[in-house]
Amino acid sequence: MAVVHAHTPELRTFGQSSVKLCPVLNSALFIGDGLPIYDITKFTGGAPSPVSCVACISTPQLGKALAMVMGAKDGSLLLDHGIALGAPSVRALVSRAYALKVNAAIQQIAISLGGTVSSFDGTGKASTPAAYPEWDYWKHAVLGSWDINSIPKTANGLSITPR
Repeated sequence: MAVVHAHTPELRTFGQSSVKLCPVLNSALFIGDGLPIYDITKFTGGAPSPVSCVACISTPQLGKALAMVMGAKDGSLLLDHGIALGAPSVRALVSRAYALKVNAAIQQIAISLGGTVSSFDGTGKASTPAAYPEWDYWKHAVLGSWDINSIPKTANGLSITPR
């Protein structure tokens, strides 16, 4: 199991808008008929989160409330904050997060063109890929290597080893 919390502008926009995020890419079919929106103030009596970050899910109760809002969905838009997204593995999560970000950007561009926006009906299931090319791309961008078993090197050639 893997989870990510992000403040991606493309996704944050849909969490603040009356426009529903719809799957416009096959790889984003997991969106289904839309992602639920988690409004933290519904679970704090209208107050912000009890920590300095007003929208942070900072207590076990707020985490349970997010899980309740998500239900059977793999993610939730966080009102005025970002997104929470889950997947069965880190590789699947990277792939899903990338697909969701690109899907949101494409949907926004299509909306700005005017007319109607074509999307999948939300009843289909995305196939589970045998490989995750987004993972390899992300790993290469972050570590500078296509080999998952390689140890990244700094610009001066010294190995970066965990301490």
